[in-house]
Formats: sequence, C-alpha cells, structure tokens
Amino acid sequence: MTVKERIKTFIQSLGLTNQRFEAECGLSNGYISNMRKGVGEEALERISNRFPDLSRAWLLTGEGEMLKSAAQAAPLATTDTITMPREAWEVIRDQAASLKAKDVSLERKDKQIDEMLSMLRKQIEKGEDAGYHGHAATRAAAE
Repeated sequence: MTVKERIKTFIQSLGLTNQRFEAECGLSNGYISNMRKGVGEEALERISNRFPDLSRAWLLTGEGEMLKSAAQAAPLATTDTITMPREAWEVIRDQAASLKAKDVSLERKDKQIDEMLSMLRKQIEKGEDAGYHGHAATRAAAE
C-alpha cells in the first residue's frame, strides 16, 4: 500500500471526502489526487497538526497501527480548528444574531427603566418636600 493509499484509507475511516480532508489540513484542492511518490514535508506537518492521532510511522511506512494509542495522541483541545456541518454553523450564527438583538433590546429597556426610576425619585423628593411643608403648615395652624 502506498502513502497515497494509506491517506485515502485514513480519509475513508473519518468519513470525509478528499476535498474536505484537504480543506481541513490546508492542502491545495486536488492534492491527494495529484500525489505521485509520497507526501511532502509541509503537507505531512499540516496533516499531523490537524489529525494528531494519525500515526506518522503508519502513514509513511505502513508499519504499526493507523492511529496512535490514546496515551500518545495529543489532546483534541490543542487544535485550532473545529469541524461541523454547515447547517449546524448556520443555526449557531442565527442564534448568535438573535441573542445580539435581544441584548440590544434589553439594554434599551434597562436605560428606560433607569430613566423612569430617576423620574420617580425626583417626584418622590418633590412630594416629600411638599408633604413635609404641608404637614408643617398644618401643624402650625393647629397650634
């Protein structure tokens, strides 16, 4: 089995197309189909960075297992790329836009509430002043 065949075997095990694999690894479109003798060092590095559980030894020589053991594999959290279906991304994008609109609406309502509270405080202060004077006047008239 050639390096090209092993890469195709790995791609199939992931359930990806060649094009999707190339895109995820940052390889040029058609890279896999155009491979002749082997994989270039830069492409190997990109593949290894994106799929750290893929055994380089297996890929290059066919020896050993296709995937590294769990102890040898780098944690997935170290990758910068997340793959998801377009539909899922669109749902997330729409939800984010909806949340942003709600946030703007809530900020507007918070501002209105603050303005109303300020007006109520002023009215209460005026009412207390008027009530206090009125009460004092009533008390003075009663004396």
